Amino acid sequence: MKVSTLQAANWGSDDCVRLLLARSANPDAVDGLWRTPLMLAAMHAHRAHVVMQTLIDAGIYSKPVSIHPSLVFRAAAAVT
Repeated sequence: MKVSTLQAANWGSDDCVRLLLARSANPDAVDGLWRTPLMLAAMHAHRAHVVMQTLIDAGIYSKPVSIHPSLVFRAAAAVT
């Protein structure tokens, strides 16, 4: 099975996201609805704050960002 950063982020699998990024996976990938791994993690992952911080640390943004876990749940609630 081939897994993308989109799927791993959606599942909340930080270990899988780290492995994929270490193998040069694209942290800025988009799906058919233009959702990024960061967006999918915020919307669906049970460990969203951990996965989101991993993606941010991988360089999806040009400057360091810190995400507080409460912001993750607010973002997910706003989407649903």
